[in-house]
Amino acid sequence: MAWQEIVTLVALLLVGGPLASWLIQLLKRAGWPDGIKALLAYVASFAVGLAGAWLAGDILGLVSSWGQLTAVEVIAAGTVVWTGATAFFYAVWQPRQGQE
Repeated sequence: MAWQEIVTLVALLLVGGPLASWLIQLLKRAGWPDGIKALLAYVASFAVGLAGAWLAGDILGLVSSWGQLTAVEVIAAGTVVWTGATAFFYAVWQPRQGQE
């Protein structure tokens, strides 16, 4: 199995739901201080956003063009990851109204 296939499989598991759901529930139940939980929430959200961008093919295209990239391409790839991470963060970590 090539390294790209391994990374794609891990990304699929992160984005696919069961692993992400299990990880989120584990982090929410942990008795760590709020600052540590917040940091872990951001890291988990970034990982899911990056995994989504990887599965969409945006990251491999970026890596294959390394050395010839323009600022627009880098910003576009970063925006895709940021959007996925932000959507995941607000969907999973932010309390719903009435659940605070």
